[in-house]
Amino acid sequence: DYRIEPEPYGVGFRVVGVPLGEGALDVDMLFESLQAHHRTYNVILEHWLPFQNDLNATKALERDWLARNVQAARGLVRA
Repeated sequence: DYRIEPEPYGVGFRVVGVPLGEGALDVDMLFESLQAHHRTYNVILEHWLPFQNDLNATKALERDWLARNVQAARGLVRA
């Protein structure tokens, strides 16, 4: 998922990653559309993790995001 934010310097915008279901992507609509058209699909969880200026802090954030992404995806995928 993603969010569009203004650049901190006040000129332009940037696309930043956020955990699934917490950004601008309408994931419910996406999955409902696939199911309505009887499409078979795979889910690949990928995230754009912001570096936390410390490797251990970044790894901890990645573990947190992974758990949140898996939980969100499981809630969206319907058999």
